Amino acid sequence: MAPRLLSLLSKIETALTEQGASIVARPMQRSVSYHKGLARLAFADGGAIALQSFSLADGQICVKAALSWAGCEGQVIHAIYPHSETHDWAASAEGVALAWMSGPASALPLPQSNAVSASLDRLASVG
Repeated sequence: MAPRLLSLLSKIETALTEQGASIVARPMQRSVSYHKGLARLAFADGGAIALQSFSLADGQICVKAALSWAGCEGQVIHAIYPHSETHDWAASAEGVALAWMSGPASALPLPQSNAVSASLDRLASVG
């Protein structure tokens, strides 16, 4: 079942409020494009939670939440894969809210082997 993006944003906002996030008390801006499967919750300080809904090659629905914080250049991606019609969207929204509240430091870098690092260095020097 495809999620209703505005409903998911509302659930994320509710989860942030329930977890005590002070950012929710400030003015926020919501934007949704159902045609493109995109939604965004922008916070007054410059942080945001952007959602993208799409179908995978096997037909499974996926929602990608891109979390960003004010003053940080990177994003943390949180993926939601609903496996049934009875998927608990409130629990998924709480997971996104908790990931956002954990901040950018919560994203652990993926370990790289020496072979992967050497390959990346070679690719960088070719350009």
